[in-house]
Amino acid sequence: MSIACFACLAGLTSREALAAFGGPDGFGYYFIDQAHGTVYNYVDITATGVMLGNGDDVLVAAMNLGAPFTFYGNVVTQVRPSTNGFITSTTGTSSDFSNDCPLPIVAGGGGFRIAALHDDLISTVRYQYFDEVAAAGVGYPGETAGISVFQWNGEFFPAGGGDAVSFEAILFHDDFSILTMVEQDTNGGSSSTMGIQNGNASIGLNYTCNAAGDVIPGVTAVLYTLTPPMIPPDSDCCTASPTGTPGCLDAACEAAVCGIDPFCCDTAWDGICADESAQLCAICAMCGDGVVGVGEECDGDGMGLAGETATCDADCTAAACGDMVVNATAGEACDDGMETATCNVDCTAAMCGDTVVNTTAGETCDDGGRSATCNADCTAVSCGDGVLNAAAGEECDDAGESATCDADCTNSMCGDGLANATAGEECDDAGESKGCDDDCTLATCGDGTLNATAGEECDDGNTDDGDGCSVDCMEEAEPGSTGGDESTGTDTGLETGADETAGTSGNADTGATSMGPGPDTLSAGDDDSSGGRDTDTDTSGVLPPTDGCSCSTPEPGGGRGMPWSVLALLGLGALRRRRRS
Repeated sequence: MSIACFACLAGLTSREALAAFGGPDGFGYYFIDQAHGTVYNYVDITATGVMLGNGDDVLVAAMNLGAPFTFYGNVVTQVRPSTNGFITSTTGTSSDFSNDCPLPIVAGGGGFRIAALHDDLISTVRYQYFDEVAAAGVGYPGETAGISVFQWNGEFFPAGGGDAVSFEAILFHDDFSILTMVEQDTNGGSSSTMGIQNGNASIGLNYTCNAAGDVIPGVTAVLYTLTPPMIPPDSDCCTASPTGTPGCLDAACEAAVCGIDPFCCDTAWDGICADESAQLCAICAMCGDGVVGVGEECDGDGMGLAGETATCDADCTAAACGDMVVNATAGEACDDGMETATCNVDCTAAMCGDTVVNTTAGETCDDGGRSATCNADCTAVSCGDGVLNAAAGEECDDAGESATCDADCTNSMCGDGLANATAGEECDDAGESKGCDDDCTLATCGDGTLNATAGEECDDGNTDDGDGCSVDCMEEAEPGSTGGDESTGTDTGLETGADETAGTSGNADTGATSMGPGPDTLSAGDDDSSGGRDTDTDTSGVLPPTDGCSCSTPEPGGGRGMPWSVLALLGLGALRRRRRS
């Protein structure tokens, strides 16, 4: 099987990776696993292969191979597979469940060993030979002599443990290499042996010996071959190869160095090769030595002083905000290569109030504090945003109208010209208007609030006529009044002759002048029979004359006595003046 197409390793880290290739053994066999390029290509012959044997500790009788196979210099035409996961020669006499290791080791029963996955197993062994055409059909083209496939399916001893196992060994009859692959292994190699050894156990090559994790189901593929593996360079060109391998990983540098020193590519990439690369290869310029080398933009101060400077980053690139290299010497607090929620575009740490608008951090403005256009939390000023901004002229901001704050962010007050329903205002015309009272309620006749702008002369809280204030809030004339002009302070009619300020009226409200003798006579200031005083409808202050009255009825043409009707009017006039006062 050709290994010319195997991939090269970029690095080796785990124990398994360190075993990516091994050997040669005393005969010249190497092993190369999947970490070094061996391809896992499992050929399942469960349905097509010939069953050779099954059970616990079964050594199958000698069986013929489909083509001769040379192993450790001996031509082999017959083999004996064991249900315990190995193939031995016809001289082998034991199924050997012990899997002694590491190989080579004198094994029970003798004979050579091809340990595909040697362990104590209960399994079925199958075999199938593929000629050149059939081999190409299962993914192995160019095998003119064909391939032999041995496959084991079963479980680890004891039975019923639920620890399934399946694996195979492929013999390539052209170059006599052997490929073993593991499809299932619940133990991960913790109790198994993989490797080869010759017939007298004097030479052998061990891949794994009871090492958990060495076997990865569906991945592990180990090739045993007499062709030396192509060992890839493992030097970065700037240092010596840790394994003494020739060449280095950078083709241009390798060519430059090997052009003056072929030893570096023919034998090994040693320390001398590494020193030469430092002079010839840009990749080997040493950043941090204070000297600008090949491929460096800068290095310290360029005159021997190493380290970060205000103009040079620690990686020897020119300092620039946005280069994703934080350069504290250049004043950078951060450098995310762009604006982020934590870093401004000028490489300062993002913070509301730093005067740098950072939209990624949720800022819509940043004036370094509260301003007429920007809130203290770096949001744009907007009445109704719930953030009080006095600099923008806001007296309040309750994120909308409230009982104390109008929708325009001024303090709510009846008379401010803004109707605030939440504060209980029905209207607000900045004062009394035809439609709005000065207490910010809708103007309505009968609401108890006099609204002269609405044309009200009075408003006694009801819409009843006959109580001095009419249903349409106009003043009503007093009963019996002739409509005199009260604004002048004098009544027309019979009151004109009385000086109310001097108190000399013959029938004034003094309560001192008697209307006449007898028990039926009342003074004008006395209570009426209902117990009330000074009402709009009370005219009981003067009674008609009774028997024994000393007043005379005027004769036709004149007389000196005052008619009762005049006295009654004088009494009503006095009552009316008291009401209005």
